[in-house]
Amino acid sequence: MSLILTKLNESVSKGALLEWIVYDLFTDMNFSNVRRQKGGSQYGYDVVGYKDDKCWKAECKNLSAEATINDIAPKLVWHYDSDNVQRFVIVSMNGISNDLYHLLEKQLFSFPIEIWAGEFLEKIISESPSALKRLEIEKPLLIKNVTPLIFEANDLRFEVFYSRGLPFSYDYFKLGDKVVKAYSEVDFRLTAVLTNTTNRTFTVQEIIVRTLRYESTDNMRILRQFKQKGNIEPLRLVFTPKHNHNGETYLNEDNLLLVKSNTEEFIEFKLSGTCKPGYYELIFEINCLDRGRSFSLCSTVFPLHKKSNRSDMTSLCIIGKYYDTPVLDILNLDSKLWHKIKRNYDYKIKFLGQTDNDLIQNKEIGSSWTINLLKGKKEKENGATVLTVKTSRQSELLMDLKIPIEEKIFTIKDANNEVYSRLRYIEP
Repeated sequence: MSLILTKLNESVSKGALLEWIVYDLFTDMNFSNVRRQKGGSQYGYDVVGYKDDKCWKAECKNLSAEATINDIAPKLVWHYDSDNVQRFVIVSMNGISNDLYHLLEKQLFSFPIEIWAGEFLEKIISESPSALKRLEIEKPLLIKNVTPLIFEANDLRFEVFYSRGLPFSYDYFKLGDKVVKAYSEVDFRLTAVLTNTTNRTFTVQEIIVRTLRYESTDNMRILRQFKQKGNIEPLRLVFTPKHNHNGETYLNEDNLLLVKSNTEEFIEFKLSGTCKPGYYELIFEINCLDRGRSFSLCSTVFPLHKKSNRSDMTSLCIIGKYYDTPVLDILNLDSKLWHKIKRNYDYKIKFLGQTDNDLIQNKEIGSSWTINLLKGKKEKENGATVLTVKTSRQSELLMDLKIPIEEKIFTIKDANNEVYSRLRYIEP
């Protein structure tokens, strides 16, 4: 084994070292916005970077044996669709197993997959000044004419994405020592696009939603951040996910869908009102035929939470964007403070950070996260109770969380200098 691979293999923290080496490789290969994923993340990659406006994600495996299906498949399902990734790299010290090779050669994915292993991995490290410096190697043996193993993308693309841009609300809660950020059940709807750029016709035989994980959230603290959304049109398919591991719900009832040559077909999914409360990790699948060959394509994983009447939940309105950094501290508040922000305040709506009125009035933002109240007047609108707030009303501080603000805050510039005469809110 070469000096480069020996150092990677014998490092005490060899998993983290390989991730940093790939970070160095991306940087020296002129990728932009290169970032190493934080420890404990669940989104299926270790390093991400952008090259020629394409997103590359890398999963690093510094194992004593070959990387197997069990090592890689749970990572791939997090970003099947090309909106999330345009090229996926498996970096493995000992290559990939036969079962993983046979899976990848079926071209089940809508993006190419590269394998960086063995001599090719050694070659690109030997050409990276940053990686060599990290390994404390000065003059490695240069290797020529070695290329990565590449598995090409499938000819039929299957992409599933949230239909309305930013969702109406996100739910945050703790599972073990991790904070989960999940779409809420409110107005949860997805759009699928099947793109055929070939001269052939693909036949979609089955459309399935599969539950990869289910957890009850009864009696758990839930923090819901929400903002206002517009009116919704009817959708084509309503689905109720199973609440058991790997449970399948078939959506098209044996009706075939033809994706003809050089066309796009659209499918819309909407969550059923009969969905059982709890936390789901969902993946959408289509089973297809192409010239007698059957294959399957999958979406990315969608984390979904439906609230329970027994959930210990509070809802906080946000402006313009969702804020992740203060969530863990809020979920860990002592009982007295938690119940203070959980309380309903008559004719008032609770905000995490600034309010619309603060934004409109160009009120200066403090250095720590706060929860603020805006008082309004209850009115009926289209059968719903809404709270109407005058833009001249000042916000009221409910609580200073004493948590430093470390992320970019939504500003009046982001809002394109919109001016409102009054504001309406419906709390979920």
